[in-house]
Amino acid sequence: MPTPACASSLDALESRLRKLEVQNRRLRRGLLALALGLGLAAAPAWMPRPRSPLPAVLAARSFVVRDALGRRRLVLGTGANSGSGYLRLYTPDGHMAAELAVWPRIGPALRLLDGHRTPRLDLSYLTGIGSSLEFFDARGRRHLAIRLSGNDRPAIQLNDNAGRRLVLGSARVRLLPGRPPQLTPANALLRLGRHGRLLWQAPAAPARP
Repeated sequence: MPTPACASSLDALESRLRKLEVQNRRLRRGLLALALGLGLAAAPAWMPRPRSPLPAVLAARSFVVRDALGRRRLVLGTGANSGSGYLRLYTPDGHMAAELAVWPRIGPALRLLDGHRTPRLDLSYLTGIGSSLEFFDARGRRHLAIRLSGNDRPAIQLNDNAGRRLVLGSARVRLLPGRPPQLTPANALLRLGRHGRLLWQAPAAPARP
């Protein structure tokens, strides 16, 4: 049979154990609440965020696109005074290789250039004049032109290095001395000298009255 002193010690030990158990439960609740709080605080960092809407309009006078080495390769812009809009493409050496432009009151045009900045091909539509495709040599001289005028008159023109021309189709030439220039028919074949002087024509030019 336990003595009164032993019973008192057991009661004290049991009371301490109950207190420790209560403190332990409180500590577990506190740690759980802390973990939940930290999780909620960190949630915005890893949760997927909605994408911000893109701007409806991105406006500027010009845009320059560069390659990985910082070299200019593309320019999209407008003329400072002419009001034209253009797209220019550049070679890795920095030479303009192509230009697509729209000129106010004139029309659109495409130009291709070689590595020496020399025009080699022009494609254009000029308001009130018509469309044309022109080819140039390495010195920038036009040697071949294919045109369709504004009144639907086609023409193919071949140029030599001396400025003489062979034209198949419509051309405005001075058929007779002292007369104003006339527009030849689409089936005409003309040989023109320098300054547009008529050298030969088929069908033959009408006789002078």
